[in-house]
Amino acid sequence: MRTRVAFAFIRESFLPVVSGLPLMKRRYYLYTFLSALVLLFLLTSAREVWRYYAYANERNAIIRLKGEIEIAGMGAIATQSRADTLRREIEAIDDRLRENRQRLDLMERNIDDLFSAREMEAAYRTGLDFYNTEVGRRNALFESWRATVEFNHEHVGRYNLLADSIRALAAVMGEDHYPVASPSEIAARYDEIVRAGAEK
Repeated sequence: MRTRVAFAFIRESFLPVVSGLPLMKRRYYLYTFLSALVLLFLLTSAREVWRYYAYANERNAIIRLKGEIEIAGMGAIATQSRADTLRREIEAIDDRLRENRQRLDLMERNIDDLFSAREMEAAYRTGLDFYNTEVGRRNALFESWRATVEFNHEHVGRYNLLADSIRALAAVMGEDHYPVASPSEIAARYDEIVRAGAEK
């Protein structure tokens, strides 16, 4: 874009002025202008070469941190997805427990009549065993969910720390708006790589 603007400026502003001058002056201005362009190119190139060597340590550190932030970002997404799955399973069990508890409460309110029939007593005990089993399963899932959430917080904290470090190093290099991939972007890129590998 900048190159097109520069050529447009030369075509519309500089060339018409120079073309109206005598040949010697025209050559002088053209040589001066070309010399300025070459000098600008050399200065820009020298600045980039200087930056390449001056910020070699920062650049290498960013490359290393990018590898670490990929792991932290994937960990954050994976543990969040696992925590969501566990939460849905716990909610489903809670619904079943609520329904089963209501049936057991109904049986207990009519306990005298129920125990007059062996088949009703058996149904009550079966329902109670199922309820207790589901409570145990629910408690185990809850412990797994809580541990997964703790792991998620660790991954998110690690990601944020690495992102801040990358931005701080980039700021030293003069890049105040250095892009850092979000965990969702990292996961999406990983999925694309996996799909591409599967297609091959």
